[in-house]
Amino acid sequence: MKEILDKANELGLMLRSTEAFMEFNNIKEIIDRDESASQALAMYNTAAEEIQLKQQNGIEIESYEQEKFRELTQKVIANPLLKEYLIKRDNYMGLLMLIHEAMDIGSGE
Repeated sequence: MKEILDKANELGLMLRSTEAFMEFNNIKEIIDRDESASQALAMYNTAAEEIQLKQQNGIEIESYEQEKFRELTQKVIANPLLKEYLIKRDNYMGLLMLIHEAMDIGSGE
């Protein structure tokens, strides 16, 4: 077990040195200091999580909820800082997905 945790720690350290992680972390810090961008992102994330939760539970998403999410998405995309955040987040998440897939391959699945 200790060996696995040591390897996980090593992987975490390696991740922190990737361009994807550093860019995502930097943009996150910038947004944290920008109250307007931070609030818009929080509203967007909350709405996205609510919709995702409803979808996972087979609950119908009302048209007003879809419209609210569309409006929030447009607001986020219209903000250059938040648009850049989404790009950096997607790049980092892509890296994490590659790692996850590699772990699945390593497990023989």
